[in-house]
Parts: sequence; C-alpha cells; structure tokens
Amino acid sequence: MTLRLKEKQMTQENQNYSLVADVGGTNTRVALAQGLHVDRDTIKRYPNESYESLETILALYMTEMDLKTVEAACIAIAGPVSNGHAKMTNLNWSIDEAVISKTCGTQRAALINDLQAHGYALGHSADEDYRTVHKSQNDPQGAKLVINIGTGFNIAPVYETAAGRYVAISEAGHSRMFDLTAVKPELAAYIDEQKGFASIEEVLSGRGLATLYKFLTRFENLPELKPAEIFENALKEPESKENEAFSLFCTIMAKAAGNYALMFLPAGGIYLVGGVAQKINSHLHLFDFSKHFSDKGRSSHMIKDISVYAVNDDYAALTGSAAYING
Repeated sequence: MTLRLKEKQMTQENQNYSLVADVGGTNTRVALAQGLHVDRDTIKRYPNESYESLETILALYMTEMDLKTVEAACIAIAGPVSNGHAKMTNLNWSIDEAVISKTCGTQRAALINDLQAHGYALGHSADEDYRTVHKSQNDPQGAKLVINIGTGFNIAPVYETAAGRYVAISEAGHSRMFDLTAVKPELAAYIDEQKGFASIEEVLSGRGLATLYKFLTRFENLPELKPAEIFENALKEPESKENEAFSLFCTIMAKAAGNYALMFLPAGGIYLVGGVAQKINSHLHLFDFSKHFSDKGRSSHMIKDISVYAVNDDYAALTGSAAYING
C-alpha cells in the first residue's frame, strides 16, 4: 500500500492535516494527524544515524507524502526543551521551532519533550492499551503522573486546569536515588563508585537492570549479560541471580512510584510508559508491586486511592503531539 497523499485522496491544498513526530535516540517516527487522530497508514520510521538533521527527515517526509504545507507541526523529542529549542544528547542535532515551521510550511509549530507528549496523550489511547498494575479509585479530573522507564527515566505531572491540560517537565531521572537502606544498603555506594553519582536513572532504566545484576554478582566470576538476557532468564529461573536482579528492579520501581505518589498525590492515576515498562508490566504482580508501592508506613493512607496503569500504546507520543498542537 502506497502512502502518497494523492493516492489517499488528499491534496496539497487540503491543509487540515498536522505533521507530528516522535524523535527518539535511535529512530524518528513521523505521521499525519487530523485533530487528535493520527493516521497510522502515514507513519514512517527513519533511522537517525542516516540523516544529518531532523529537518532533513521532515523535508524528506513532506516530499514522500507529496505535501508542500501542513496546518501545524508538533515534534516530541527525547530530551530537554527550552524556549522552543532542543539539543539531542546522543546526536549532533540542534532542533528549533522556527526551522520546523519553515521546513513544514506552517506558521504553527511546537517542540515538546516526549514525556510531555505522553501526558497529553492520556485518555486518547484505546482502552485496551491501558493495563492495570495497581487497582484503586480514580478521579478523572485529578492530577496524573507519567513515569517513563525506558532507555532513561523521567517523570511528568499532568494537571487538568480551566485553561486545559498542562504537562510539566522535569529531569527527575538525574536526581539522586532515594534512600535504599531498607532494600540494599550498599547499592547507592556501589553506583557512586561505578558511575560517579547514584542517580535514579542508573537503576530504573534498561541499563539499570544490568547494573543491578552486576551489583549482585560483583563477587562472582559470572559473564556480563544484556538487560534482555537478564529479563528472559529471570522468568525462566526463579532461583537465579537474574531473577534476584529483576526482583530488586521491580521493588525499587514500586517504591519509587510510591514516593512520587506522595510528592504529587496524582488522584487521576500514575501511568507507566517507555519500552522497559511495556516489556515488564505484565509481570509486576509476581514481585509484589502493589505491596511495595503502598508500603509508606503511617503515610500509606495518602496513596491508597491512587491507581497505577501501564500504557502499551506504541504511538502515544504521536497522539500526544497531535493533542498538544490541536487540542
């Protein structure tokens, strides 16, 4: 099936289409949207290493889709955004709203953090894309919290205001790891020694699972394993070091989610996103996620009515970009 717009009965004069993109560390996905609806037939993926800049990809997409202009453009990027400008941490890419606007032939362009996009996407994915991890009450108008566990770690609080939804940004993954005394007293010191600073992201990310495995086997002569190998072996061998590492990962993940629940009191729920969260969410109940999440002593009652969901929508960032620019 061809993706060219003329074969989809769309023309260059039909400007009610917005261009949306999700720029990750490895690939960029670009699509067209009408209102909040992303046309999945128009989604194209481009390997970042093959292109010198984001605008090169956007210009190519416009050409391939036979478009000279769109109504609006919104780009979600895996990195900090400030004053309409962003710089990729693992690519020599500098991205600017003005350049996006010129490349896409529109006066209305926006550059947002990818976790913000996930926040704006909440409620716009199909019901089956939400998996309940910890069931409780839920206030649709209450504050929400997005927690990303993937290549990196970050959080984004989501607020429903009189002016519409507002998604705040942060770089929480780079803050120091919370107190792990009750979990593994020596872990923070180990990560300080190995990484220079025991940030949350050094544990709660894809590489974090490998870090935990190295920590648990540091006195043993065992080969290093990739995160995927640790995860697969953990499910096969309940008595293995891989299972112990994965159990520790899930425990820290649940306790961290509980900490953030106390910080933000997201009565509208906590939403887990990211590749790692998608891969492991169906197994969290095996490692007492709910118990560790709610275990806050005399403060446990404050978060007893907060639900936790996993978002299994691969295109949520694209939908969120459409919601942001057209909402």
